[in-house]
Amino acid sequence: MRSSNRPRLAQRWQAERAAAAAQARHDRERRRLLGGAGLLTLGLAGAWMGIGSAPAAGLTQGAGGAAVSHAFSARIDPQALGAPVNRRLLGHNVQWVDRGDDLLREDGSFEPRMLDRVLALGPTALRFPGGAQSDLYHWQRGIGPLAQRGDNEHFHARTRQPSVMGSAEFLALCEATGAEPLITVNLPSGSPEEAARWVHATNVVGFTSPRTGQRLPRVPCWEIGNEPYLKDEAQPALALEPEAFAHRADAFIRAMRAVDPAIRIGLPLSNAQRNGVPVVHFRDWLGRVLRTQRERIDFASVHNAYLPYAQELADDSPANRATAYWAAMAGARTVQADLDALGATLAALRPGPALPLALTEYHALFSLGHGARDDWVGSAAGALYVADLLRLLAGRPEMLMAHLWSLSGNWRFGAIHSAGFDRPVAQVLALMNQALRGRLVAASMQSPTVATRAAGLVAAQPALPLIETLATLETVRGAATLRVLLIHKDPQRPASGRIDIAGMAAGPARLTRLAATDVLRSDDVPDLLRSERLDLPAPGAAALTVILPPASISLLELPLVALPPAPRVSTA
Repeated sequence: MRSSNRPRLAQRWQAERAAAAAQARHDRERRRLLGGAGLLTLGLAGAWMGIGSAPAAGLTQGAGGAAVSHAFSARIDPQALGAPVNRRLLGHNVQWVDRGDDLLREDGSFEPRMLDRVLALGPTALRFPGGAQSDLYHWQRGIGPLAQRGDNEHFHARTRQPSVMGSAEFLALCEATGAEPLITVNLPSGSPEEAARWVHATNVVGFTSPRTGQRLPRVPCWEIGNEPYLKDEAQPALALEPEAFAHRADAFIRAMRAVDPAIRIGLPLSNAQRNGVPVVHFRDWLGRVLRTQRERIDFASVHNAYLPYAQELADDSPANRATAYWAAMAGARTVQADLDALGATLAALRPGPALPLALTEYHALFSLGHGARDDWVGSAAGALYVADLLRLLAGRPEMLMAHLWSLSGNWRFGAIHSAGFDRPVAQVLALMNQALRGRLVAASMQSPTVATRAAGLVAAQPALPLIETLATLETVRGAATLRVLLIHKDPQRPASGRIDIAGMAAGPARLTRLAATDVLRSDDVPDLLRSERLDLPAPGAAALTVILPPASISLLELPLVALPPAPRVSTA
């Protein structure tokens, strides 16, 4: 993805309005994705309901509660244990440009207030040196004393910057946070030998921590290139035909594994379409790569979750706002379908054990080049989408890791603003950090649904649930805590819900809620999500009834009175 300079975003994801015949639009409302390295969509606008503000409602126990517009019920079975929670889903991207997206000072030391926010957020995985920026990054220019380092080229600006955030600084950030590092090597303008020397420097020789004097973490996972299926108008000479990319990837893999056979190597892959919209620039890109590439790969990297990306909603009308909002709320369903399709293609072309998948870039993305609508990426709606996406990924065993684009700065994409405050997506990720602990447990939801229309890259959903849930059970020194995540997508109405815990009694509970008053508010300021924490008396064996504010994410935490005597491990 792009760097921190907003005008460069529009350069890469340039909207090119292709001419479409009136009959073709009538027949299929075709969307097309061409131009730049970016996205173009022409399509269907519409709305199920308007978007507005609504006051937050309260929370009650038992049968009482405020009058509400709709109801739901959830049943949680702590005895039906699923897989351990994948903590590596809570990852982020860190770019080398702009001193690591404003994480570093000019002298290469960490900016204290930024580091404090990063430590509070607690990323579990970090990817470096960027998305497109990795395609021109030469790592040797970012090591040693700052005065002796070279410059690297900014991919989009076509200017050069000093390499302040280099390998040692990135790994020092991993050391400070405990995050697992992933490095993307420069395939288009680098060489296999250069990549192999990078593996040698990090994993064989090692870098020394300026903070502790200890050896910095080795890098277990490496990625071969960023988005080779796209042609970026900022750097068209870097584009490679699929077969050429596959041959170069094999050469990189051989050279890197010769240095450290234990590393895990990922290859960027992409389906041809999403919601019928072309999303690659080469005919049969995936098939041509998989039929050509021969060296073993350990995971596939995907960037299929920049959604809803509805460029066709050209004006800021109430109907278009509503369509964009509901497309974001349905976005996780499109990601699910895309992951299923990619898995089927991989199984057909690469028989054998299923290949793990790493979502090494993702974020909400509504438009680029459309003024204030571009800013919705940092809205409460974008944060709700991220929460729903992580809920989905947590239930997919093939997912290896996920990295938000990105950790800090970087226009509206950074979870942490350069001024040192949390954007809505950081608030959501902090809550998800609490929810994603221990093991998954069985959770079922009875929720009202809504029909949403197709928009941009997101498919129509005839029955999108308004409330989604995820439950986990964490046991620490014999004490068990049940956590229930509730995502409420209705932007206008509160919801009343009954939470049944099968066969278990719970102690005093705590509810943390993040709620939006304006889901598409686009100014980049603190507290776009209102945070509230409530302590609740023990429900005993009775169910809880909770009131969910409109457009909200809630986390219910309940200490269980006793551990299940004989846990049932779910095979679902």
